[in-house]
Amino acid sequence: MILSILTQPYTNMPVSLDEMKAHLRVTSTNDDDFISSLVLAAASYVEKATGQTTIQTQYQLTLSDWCIEYPGATWVPTYGSPYGQYFYGPDPALTSRGEMLKVKLPRFPLVSIDSFTVDAAAKTDYGILSTAPAVLRVHTTPRPVAYEGGIIIQFTAGYAAREGVPATLKAAIKLIVGLWYRNREAATDKPLSEMPMGICSLLDIESYNQVG
Repeated sequence: MILSILTQPYTNMPVSLDEMKAHLRVTSTNDDDFISSLVLAAASYVEKATGQTTIQTQYQLTLSDWCIEYPGATWVPTYGSPYGQYFYGPDPALTSRGEMLKVKLPRFPLVSIDSFTVDAAAKTDYGILSTAPAVLRVHTTPRPVAYEGGIIIQFTAGYAAREGVPATLKAAIKLIVGLWYRNREAATDKPLSEMPMGICSLLDIESYNQVG
C-alpha cells in the first residue's frame, strides 16, 4: 500500500499562529516561522497516529491487491511485495457472483472519491459505506492483473476549515508543539519520554474513532 499526497496540504493550519502563540505564551514575532513549522509537523504526527486528516487534502492510494474486511474470509499474506503485507480476500468465485467487499481507506473523514481505477479502467460499481472511518463497499470486484499498482483510488479527506477540527486533535497539536518548542534538541542532559502520557491519551481518544 502506498499513500501519496496529491494536493498541497495546510493551506490553512489546523491551529492558527495566534492561537498557538497564546498557548505558548509567546508575544514576540521572532519565532513565528519556527512555530508555524512546528504546527505543521505536529499536525502530520497527529494525522499518522489517528488516521484523521486535519485540513482537507487529496490523496492517492495505490494497492497491489484488495485490502478488505470480509466476514469469514481467509486472510493470506501476499509474499514478495516490496511495500509490505497485503491480504487476499475470499475465493474469487464469490466476487463473480456479485459479493460486496469492504475496503477501508487510511485517512478520514472522507469527503469524496475523485477517481477509482482497476488496471487503468474506471470503476463505478462501489458505494461509500462510511465516511469516518472511511469505508467503501465494492461490488463484483475482480482481482487486478497488474502486480504493482493495479488499484488506484484518489480521494479527498479532512475538515474544510480549522473550526471543524475536533478539539482533542487541536489540544494534542498544541501540546506537541509546546513540547518541541521548549526542547529543540534531539538530546538533552535531562530524561525525556518519547511522547508524554497526556498527549498519548488525546490521540487514543481519536484513534478509537478508526474502529469500523
